Amino acid sequence: MDFISPLAQAQRAVGTTAIERVAAFMGNIAGIDPAAARKIKWQKMGEEYTTMLGVTSKILRSDEELAAEQAAAAQQQQMQQMAQMGMAGVKGAELLSKTDVGGGQNALQMMMERK
Repeated sequence: MDFISPLAQAQRAVGTTAIERVAAFMGNIAGIDPAAARKIKWQKMGEEYTTMLGVTSKILRSDEELAAEQAAAAQQQQMQQMAQMGMAGVKGAELLSKTDVGGGQNALQMMMERK
């Protein structure tokens, strides 16, 4: 670990206060205009903040780790949406099978005959 003088540490602390103020300000603005929140590179802000505090980068995920986690989360969400769509199809087929269209036939049977 490198030695950092007390003066340098104090100068960095001033920088963290500025980051905190920007984060709070943009968070407030995002309440009015959500697009404002997208203006800030929040992950980079966190990196800068921890660096200014002299915290080791070992506690932060690498860009690659973060991208992999985000991709896995997106894939899981897509799978959940597909499962929900599948259930909607099953429920729709069930409803059609219970819908009597006369002649001893239900709506599902009638649709299947037309194919």
